[in-house]
Amino acid sequence: MRLLVRAVSAPGERSGSVPRFPPVRAEWSGAHPLGSTPPVSTSPGEGPAVQVTVTDAAEQHRYEGRVDGQLAAIAEYIATPDLVVFTHTEVLPGHEGRGIASQLVHQALDDVRRQGSKVLPLCPFVAGWMQRHSEGYGDLEYRSRTTITASTG
Repeated sequence: MRLLVRAVSAPGERSGSVPRFPPVRAEWSGAHPLGSTPPVSTSPGEGPAVQVTVTDAAEQHRYEGRVDGQLAAIAEYIATPDLVVFTHTEVLPGHEGRGIASQLVHQALDDVRRQGSKVLPLCPFVAGWMQRHSEGYGDLEYRSRTTITASTG
């Protein structure tokens, strides 16, 4: 498998500027729960503790975190039979600072573990979360067996 990732500029943006992701507008109504994973209460930020229910919206290639049935966060991915590449995590406005993304990533990684896949965390949030929780999730990170050496001449 070959994966090419590059930043592109939207019309009207300067070349090289960081593209802004549009807000999530779509609702996915056919979500199926991840096994028997119950909602988990979180409260690491300044907001009140919330119950987060995480589902895999496989048709949209993303995990979704819902609070009171409303979409609050997403973690987008590309999946192969052996590898899940997390590309972007986003918390919708009004839901920031309550640990929703952390719980979303936590439960998504638990699901990847159940599937027997590895994780390539291209998303900086997922990469940072895995690094902070390396004792419990370091084994999930994909490690290339290929080494690259540079030669001049």
